[in-house]
Amino acid sequence: MRWLVSLTLLSSACGVTPTGEVPTTSSSQGLEAVTGFGSNPGNLLMYRFVPVGLPRGRPLVVLLHGCGETATSFSTSSGFEALATQRQVALLLPQQQFINNVQTCFNWFDAANQTRNAGEMLSISQMVDRMVTDQGSDPQRVYVAGFSAGAAAAANVLATMPDRFRAGAIAAGIAFKCTESLAGSTACLNGAMPTNPDGGARTPAERAALVRAAFPSYPGPPPRVSLWHGLSDVFVAPVNSQQSMQQWTAVHGIDQTADGTSVISSGGTRSVFRAAAGSDALVELNEVPALGHSWRTAWAADIADFFGLRVESDGGAGGGGAGGAAGGTGGAAGGGAAGGGAAGGGAAGGGASGGGASGGAAGGSAAGGGAAGGGAAGGGAAGGGASGGGASGGGVSGGGVSGGGVSGGGVAGGSSGGGSSTQPMGCSSCSSVNAPGLFALVLLLRRRRSSGQVRGATGPLRCAR
Repeated sequence: MRWLVSLTLLSSACGVTPTGEVPTTSSSQGLEAVTGFGSNPGNLLMYRFVPVGLPRGRPLVVLLHGCGETATSFSTSSGFEALATQRQVALLLPQQQFINNVQTCFNWFDAANQTRNAGEMLSISQMVDRMVTDQGSDPQRVYVAGFSAGAAAAANVLATMPDRFRAGAIAAGIAFKCTESLAGSTACLNGAMPTNPDGGARTPAERAALVRAAFPSYPGPPPRVSLWHGLSDVFVAPVNSQQSMQQWTAVHGIDQTADGTSVISSGGTRSVFRAAAGSDALVELNEVPALGHSWRTAWAADIADFFGLRVESDGGAGGGGAGGAAGGTGGAAGGGAAGGGAAGGGAAGGGASGGGASGGAAGGSAAGGGAAGGGAAGGGAAGGGASGGGASGGGVSGGGVSGGGVSGGGVAGGSSGGGSSTQPMGCSSCSSVNAPGLFALVLLLRRRRSSGQVRGATGPLRCAR
């Protein structure tokens, strides 16, 4: 019976066969493999991308890949690798191992990985410590972005470590603690949020309580959250982004009525949720019609704007995450048109910079975009609009979706502009034929632990110990 349940739960989450890949612009520098970063209870691999000559004190972005992906593939296809060089930030890329999960999904559904100082969460925290030590990454400006299974893991990161992560982006993800076991994962993918003890649907306040309970003694502001979802996603139901919006707005103590909407430059609608008029968005919900289970490369620039990442004239002393320590209320204090400077105002602090969630239809002004091509020029045809990929496929990273998407379109990805991944929870190797057998092995093997040998990424690698 356990085998039957496993097959039923997991085979329903997969059904797309990947098509040909379209290359994106990436750095010949490649990723660096890092070992010996801590006890690593989650048995993850660590990779990093540090632009040549990056000054100390610059921000750090943690990228969490989807199933079937690697640190290398997501670093490039997400658009963040080129963006890191342009906006002078370091990237940390944890990578799942086959021995933990045969589809190399982060085990977001496991209660042990939804717990502070345990499992995958502790492994990621130890990697951040290593980046602060080795690269001088600013511990006050650490951000996380993930797609699919990586997005669900990003929600775990934000909930369990609000003291370490200033903001995060969750693309095609799941609300925190939708389930605490593999058995409940399919219901979550379908958008069936568990009921409360009375048998009714969880309220936003009840969903927020799950986040607060992950670190009940934390006295500071919650991380700001940018949510992204294709409305034609048949693998992770779009209602999940609504549930996440309800959860995180309630965590911030604000209501679930949008304070404004705008058009996303690469296609779709952005709804923002603020604590007060004129302040930075604490939560933003980006919904893209006709897009399936995909990440668009052009999103990287919008997410970077939301985080407040840009090149600083002083080499990194200023700027900061949008909203700063006040939890996203920077506004004019963020530095106006200049965006902060040495005072650390925050690129998304509002004002004339247009950065952060308040970037509006342009997805960030020229000041917010910096050399990365933010603002109206940063989007445009790049990554495609809702109706197609864009002839040049440009985008902030220079990568091309070129009408398809890096992983080849997917259910609606091809016709809707594509993205870096189009598989259920990020799976890039499953199909309707092989899904049951492969996904059943997830249950059987995900708890096995290996010696932690570095392997699995493609492309040029260097090793640091």
